[in-house]
Order: sequence, then structure tokens, then C-alpha cells
Amino acid sequence: MAQIIQNSTMRFISDYLDIICALINKYQCPAVKDIENGREIAMKMRERLTTENRLQERLAKHTGTTSLHWSKHNAANCQFPPLTEENIHDLTFGSYEIRMTKSYIIERIRQSQTNEKEKEFLVKLCDEHDDLVRAQFQSRHSNNKNHIATVQFDNHKQQPIDAWYCTCSARAREVGMCSHVTALLWHLSVNKAVISTDNHPLCIAIDQSHQRQHTLQRK
Repeated sequence: MAQIIQNSTMRFISDYLDIICALINKYQCPAVKDIENGREIAMKMRERLTTENRLQERLAKHTGTTSLHWSKHNAANCQFPPLTEENIHDLTFGSYEIRMTKSYIIERIRQSQTNEKEKEFLVKLCDEHDDLVRAQFQSRHSNNKNHIATVQFDNHKQQPIDAWYCTCSARAREVGMCSHVTALLWHLSVNKAVISTDNHPLCIAIDQSHQRQHTLQRK
């Protein structure tokens, strides 16, 4: 019954909302503590709303006889620009996608085909262009469906991540990125593609990042 609003009280909902908001503003901590940083993030998000996904357009041009060719490689052997945890947060505009990366990364780790004592995270590099990398992730909702996350990067830029695209429902999303792209970026750039046979350190790093973010939010 607590979830039900009687028809007779519908006209008072606006007043109730005003009272609730006033109580929250008076007695609760601010929802956004860093106003200036919040404004900066909002401006970046608004700018991206009208941005065309260049990578989607680029990939769409290569179909049929002009299709790109991709080769499998161990991620540890790829030259990918390093990023910090803060860099990833700036790209995702939040922490939800980062929380999801742990399971996606573990799912991609396989026994190495060249060294039985090691594990590997396989990615695909484009044969025609050296600025493209992709990885395939299994859908969390269907065992018969896979999603391909592709990232365009430039090792010579201060902000090296140029564009991203995924075949999941997010597709050409520019405001933030999906968990598949985030997982690929995290493993290649933050974790530097390092895998240990003892309780994967990349997973520990992700957990520690979540703890730091949670601590900062509570302060």
C-alpha cells in the first residue's frame, strides 16, 4: 500500500514533491558536492550529444570486397597508450561501466596457446590500419550472442582515444561508452594487459578503484 497513490491525491503530488525536496536540501548532504566539476562534466556531455561517431562511419565504409582484415594477438604484445583510472572515468562519465569490466575481462582470459603456464587476453588488430583494436565479448543476456568492441587510438596524442564503437545496443554511443568498450580500454591501458595466474591483479585493481571512488563519494 505504501507504493500506491490514490487518485484523489494526484493533484497534491507537486506539493508533496516540493516538500520532500525541501527536506532533502535542508537535512541531507548535497547530491553534487563539487558543483564546478559537475558543470564541466555536464558541458562535456552536451557537446558529445551532437558528435557523430566517426568510427562507426569509418567501419561502415569497409563492407563487402573492401572489408577490413583482422588478426588475433595476445593483448600483452600490443602497443597501446597508457591511461589512468581517472581517464577512464572521464570517458565513461560514471562508474557503472567500470564495475562491469571485471566480469567481462575474466570472461576473455584464456589459457595461452604458446605457454601452458600463462594465460592470455586475445584481441584483434587491423591488418590495414595500425590504429584499430577490437575484442569480442559474450552477451550477458544471451549465450548465443557476442558483441564486438572496437577502439580507435593514437599513441602520439595527449588524449589518445579517438573513437569507439560496439555492436551491442549502445552502438554509436558518444556520451560515455558501454561496458564492453570500457573493459577493453581498462585491460589494455590501465592494467597494461598484465595477467597473473594468482587471483588476477586486474580484478584487484578494479575492486580497489571502486573502493577509492566510494570513499571519495562519502567524504
